[in-house]
Amino acid sequence: MVAQRESMAEWVERWRWLGPTLERERAAQFAAENPLEAIAAFDGLLRRSLQTHPPSLESGLIEQQRLFRRLWDA
Repeated sequence: MVAQRESMAEWVERWRWLGPTLERERAAQFAAENPLEAIAAFDGLLRRSLQTHPPSLESGLIEQQRLFRRLWDA
């Protein structure tokens, strides 16, 4: 238990020390991003996922009600 507490304290101290550095790196990467490229990349991913997993014509509400009914009857 003592070793675990010391390990947790070391972890917290490490993040206290590294956190600001990592945040600066994240902010720099974000600032360097081109929003139009990011949108295009996201659009491509979305279109590809829709090709392999088209949206259902049903909302899923009927299936949800069926599952709730099974839980209720159990």
